Amino acid sequence: MRPTSSPLLTMSILVFARGKRRMNTQTAVLVEDLFDIKDKDTEGKKFPKVSRIVCESENYDFAMRLDYNDDIYPMNISEKFSFALASALALEGDRPQYQQLIDAYDYVMHGKLYKFEAKPDNRVAVYASFGGLLMELIGYTHHLDRLDLDSHVYLLIRKV
Repeated sequence: MRPTSSPLLTMSILVFARGKRRMNTQTAVLVEDLFDIKDKDTEGKKFPKVSRIVCESENYDFAMRLDYNDDIYPMNISEKFSFALASALALEGDRPQYQQLIDAYDYVMHGKLYKFEAKPDNRVAVYASFGGLLMELIGYTHHLDRLDLDSHVYLLIRKV
C-alpha cells in the first residue's frame, strides 16, 4: 500500500505485522521513546473499537494519552511499546522508500499536530488528531522542539 495525498489516508490506519527489526531511522523520526501502559479506558469506552491508553515513557519523562483502534491492535495495562512520531515514512536507500520505516513497526497512523500548550516546569503538551483518534503528549520542550504546529506526522507503535 503506497501512501497518497488522498483524504482517506488521513483517516486510515495502516497496520502491518512485521518482524521486530531495529533500523537506522535517520532524520525522519522526530520523537522516539519506550512507553509503559499505566491505564486504559478510564472514562469507559466511547466507541466499541477504540480505546484510550494512559502511558509514561521510560527515557524522556513523557506522559501520553492516546486513542487507537483496539480491535485491530489490542494493547493492555502493563505492556510496553516503542513509540515514534515521524515526519515521513521515506528513508534513504534502494528499497521502496515508504516501506522502510513501516517495516520496523506494527501499527501506523497518519495525522496532524493541531495544538501546542505551555505547561509548568518548561514542559509542553502537543495535541494531534489521527482521523479523529486523539493524542496528547506532554514532555520537556527541548525533547519536543522538532515538532511544528499544523505539520503532518506519522505515529508508529511496536510492542516490545
